[in-house]
Amino acid sequence: MTPDPDEPWRPDDPFDDGEGAERPPESSGSGRSDMPSFTVELPSGRLALRGVVRILTALAIFATGAALVALDHGARTAFELLALVACASGGLVIPTVAVSRRLARYPRTGTFSLSRRGFRLPWLGADAPGPEGPWEALRGFQVRKTKGTGRILVLEVAAGRFALTDRLLGEQAFDAALEVLERALGPSGVLLGTVVRLPIHPTDRRSLREKITPRLLALLVATAFGLLAFQATLAIVRGASIFLSLLAALSGSLALDWNRRPGAELVLALDGLVVPLPDDLRRTIKVPFSALRRHAVEDEGGKVALVIEHDDGRLLYPLEWFDAREAKEFARKLSSRSS
Repeated sequence: MTPDPDEPWRPDDPFDDGEGAERPPESSGSGRSDMPSFTVELPSGRLALRGVVRILTALAIFATGAALVALDHGARTAFELLALVACASGGLVIPTVAVSRRLARYPRTGTFSLSRRGFRLPWLGADAPGPEGPWEALRGFQVRKTKGTGRILVLEVAAGRFALTDRLLGEQAFDAALEVLERALGPSGVLLGTVVRLPIHPTDRRSLREKITPRLLALLVATAFGLLAFQATLAIVRGASIFLSLLAALSGSLALDWNRRPGAELVLALDGLVVPLPDDLRRTIKVPFSALRRHAVEDEGGKVALVIEHDDGRLLYPLEWFDAREAKEFARKLSSRSS
């Protein structure tokens, strides 16, 4: 952990997209002007699940072959039990492969950074690098204590939650990161009384194939369990097959939501407007009220959009990304606070 020196605002800084666009207020009472910074390179574990995929695949193949041999020898009980193992391990291969492919897109290491200017996450969900921006873009943090894994630091942003353990960081580094967060947001872990948030729900741009594939795979696994339940004579196999069939059917919708484009939010702070960049919602900038020219709802290219103009540019957000009632209330508060 090293002090964050007072240095000129650089246009090429990763948290800066224009002169004065993101710089947090130095004169506020938050104590951020002299707060320390924290930066660490984290291993992504991008290959961690490949071994699990191989084990599950081998188990599914072995159990299927053994089940067929048992059926050929008339060992009905062994066949049903081995068939249940084959279906279960085969069904687990699908989500494990999906998670493994997502992790494979991560770099080997990623930068986790906290400073007076804001934060940067190395990855989150399908994105690598993850969200970054001023402190107002961070909803909050909390420390959870467990017996098995020790302390877990959970940072919450609009796109989801990012967790770190003291075992991964080390006790000293964990405490250093926690000190920076407490200086920035306060010991409560939430920036109280300073922000109004307007959630952004981006349009789902996935193709029809991307939307249908998870449901079809889930239906295929559910059908396999259903056929096993129909043919089973053992009560335990029949009951387990019915339960797993229902679980597999529901997993299609869960997989569809899991792979959805992450959300973001506009944040109305005491001294400015915190906005994600429309073409990359992971990156958030801060526009001081003094640099804000105007905001309005306009027709842009045949589509209604929320337009925010500031000294360094113009930001457009399709109005369909917002809840109409929440957007109207947010615009009223923005007009009141920026005037």
